Amino acid sequence: VLGNTTLATASASVTFSSIPGGYKDLVLVVQAGSTSAGGDAIMMQFNGDTSYSNYFNVFMEGDGSTATSGTWTTNGIANSYNTVHFSSAANGALVWQVMDFTTTDKHKSTLVRSNRASSGVSGAAGRWANTAAITSITLVYGNPAASFSAGSTFRLLGVN
Repeated sequence: VLGNTTLATASASVTFSSIPGGYKDLVLVVQAGSTSAGGDAIMMQFNGDTSYSNYFNVFMEGDGSTATSGTWTTNGIANSYNTVHFSSAANGALVWQVMDFTTTDKHKSTLVRSNRASSGVSGAAGRWANTAAITSITLVYGNPAASFSAGSTFRLLGVN
């Protein structure tokens, strides 16, 4: 376990910094709620990079009767498109994989699977267009008015 955080109070962001090398991949497990009734997609940003031009995402999601898929660029790798909402009334869980996070000869890729307690599941793949080793990860909601609610948990694991 590289990091384990449970929020005592609401927070606009959660950061894992000084991530050590020595592992091939990272896995981030999140059980989070939002202070915003609408919630929003959770965004993963690497090494403080918030540039829209460096993050690319594809997604798919469904609720048993309706399915959606698409692509987009945004200021981080998102857990899914903006229709996936984690709200204080319906906490969601997600598992994020970051592959080859210490390599310096290729862009970084991610896979994420998430669910909403209210309905639906989603999956997304992302690419950070940068060859730098990842040394920090910051999580924020795509909606700047939303914060992670108290009791949200975040666990970062290193995998060989």
